[in-house]
Formats: sequence, structure tokens, C-alpha cells
Amino acid sequence: MTARAHRAAWLALAALWVWPLAANGAAAQDAAPSEPDAAAEAPIEEAAAEGEAAPSETPEDAQAEGTSAAEATPAEDAGPAADDEDEDGAAESEAADADAAADDDDADAAGTDADDPAAPASEGAEDAGGGGEAEEQPAPVNQDDLPPALRTPVDDEIPGAAREPRVPNEPLRIVGSLGAGLGIRLTQRDGFQQDRLAPGYVEAYGGVVLPGHGQLRHEVGLAAGFNLNDDGTFSLGPEAGRQWTFTPAYTLRLALSEDPVPDWLLLGRVGVPLTVSPDFTWGLQLDVGATYMILAGLGVYAEVGAATFFGAEDRNGDLTVHGILSVELGARIEFEVLR
Repeated sequence: MTARAHRAAWLALAALWVWPLAANGAAAQDAAPSEPDAAAEAPIEEAAAEGEAAPSETPEDAQAEGTSAAEATPAEDAGPAADDEDEDGAAESEAADADAAADDDDADAAGTDADDPAAPASEGAEDAGGGGEAEEQPAPVNQDDLPPALRTPVDDEIPGAAREPRVPNEPLRIVGSLGAGLGIRLTQRDGFQQDRLAPGYVEAYGGVVLPGHGQLRHEVGLAAGFNLNDDGTFSLGPEAGRQWTFTPAYTLRLALSEDPVPDWLLLGRVGVPLTVSPDFTWGLQLDVGATYMILAGLGVYAEVGAATFFGAEDRNGDLTVHGILSVELGARIEFEVLR
């Protein structure tokens, strides 16, 4: 065999030995992932781990990490690049799920704090402690420390009574009236040549309603009157306008309503008539009447009175008593004194 034939035989044997090795190497390369693929998967796994460990990581951060991992992959390997994009999308979805879970946990924690009644109180206490001292409540005022004008009166009749302001008194009122009346003698004495019908008279009255409150008020005043016609004979009886009588009196007045200006007033008066001319006599008088107020300061009244006068001595020197029943009509005015 020649040298050329030996060389050809050796080449054939070498080809038979090398070809199976090359085939096995290609198969192993197809089965095993390339190093760039492993390098690309490592950042993705790290991104997923960071997403689970840090829920506060935003989807933009995960996308940036996936983008950097994708840039590290060789461009010529088209198949692994597509796999990297899928894995990047999976990493982003995992990061978004992790953020959503973190938000749910925060919401649950907030709801737990809202349901816990002690939480707002503790927070309010911390705020009060941090903001400064709490506002001090005003100390109770001792009535003894106040001036007399500012003290609240106390009902002394009730031990330990609460301090309550009294109802203010109504102001003082000045009243006046002018009327005319006619009297009837209850006793008729022939020695004085008297008629059953007593002389008519005119009477003016002025008084003061004392300050107070309620419907019952007190009044003091003075009345003055004179006769309108002659009484008795020319020689014995007084002439018209010559018999003057002054009557100091106390009046109890009752308002029939609680209004400041009532429509109706009931009056009861007790007086001591003093006749000063032509002769001095005195007596006792009791009047009752009613007043209707047309306006706040103007009214009309009617009253009935009974009086007893202790007159002069008769011819025998005995003291005479004269009883008279009278009716009087007139007008009444009132003025309120404001202080």
C-alpha cells in the first residue's frame, strides 16, 4: 500500500472518530441554556425577591430593573430575548401584586385603628401633650368676693337655697283720678233739716303705686273734694262749694292679668275723711271699685263707697253720727316712672 493510500485511510478513521463527538457536542449545546440566558434570569429573580421583601417598591422600579436585565442580554440571541420580555412582564405583575397586597395591609391597619376607640383618645392625648398644656377651666366665683351690686340674692328663708336671680320689681307709678259722685244718707236727722239725698260732690285723687312685682300692688294717696249744692237750710246747712273734705287713703289694687298694662284693675280703698269747713268733722270710709284701662295710661272707673261721719253735737249736746252710701264715676290716668 502506498503512502497516499495510508493517508486517506487515516483521514477516514479520523472523520469517523470526530463526527460522533461533534454531534454529541451540538446536542449538549442545544439542551443546556447559554450563559447569557442565565445572566438574564439572575436579575429577574433578584427583582422578584426584592418585590416580595419590599412591598413599597413601585412598578416603575421593577420595570427599570427588568429593562437593565434585558439590556445585559446579547442582541444576537433572539430566542432568549423574547423569553426575557415574558419574564420581565411576569416580574412587573408580581411587583404590582405585591404593592396591592401592601396597600390592602395598610387599609386593614387603618380600619383596625378606626375601630379601636382607644386609638383616637391616645392620639388626642399625645396631641394635647405635644401642643401644650390643656386650657384651664375657670374657677367658680365666690359671691362674697364680688361687689354687692354684682351679687346674686339668695332666699334666706330656705337654707342652702340655690342662688337664683329674683324677678325684677315693676317701676313706681304715679296715678291720678277725677270723678263726681252722689250720696244717700243712711240716717236722717230732722234737727239738722237734712234731706235723704246727700249733696253731690267732686273729688280729685292723686297717689303712688309702690314698686313691686306680681298682680297685687299697693298704693297710697290723698283725695280732696267739695260739695256741689247746698245742704239743709240756709241757716243750718253749708252752701255749695263751702264744705271741703280731705281723705288720706291706702289702696290695694289687683290686676286681672299678668300683662304689664292690664285691661282691668280691681281697687279696694280705706281712708279717713277729714272735713275742714265750715266745721271740722272726721269719719271712716271704705270704697271698692273697678277700672278699665282704655290706653296704657288712661282708664275709666266706677266705685261704691260707704262712710261714717262723726258730726257736731245736736241741741241736746249729744254726738251725732251720719252714715252715707255713695256712688262715684270718673277717669283715671297713670304714669310709669322709669329710673
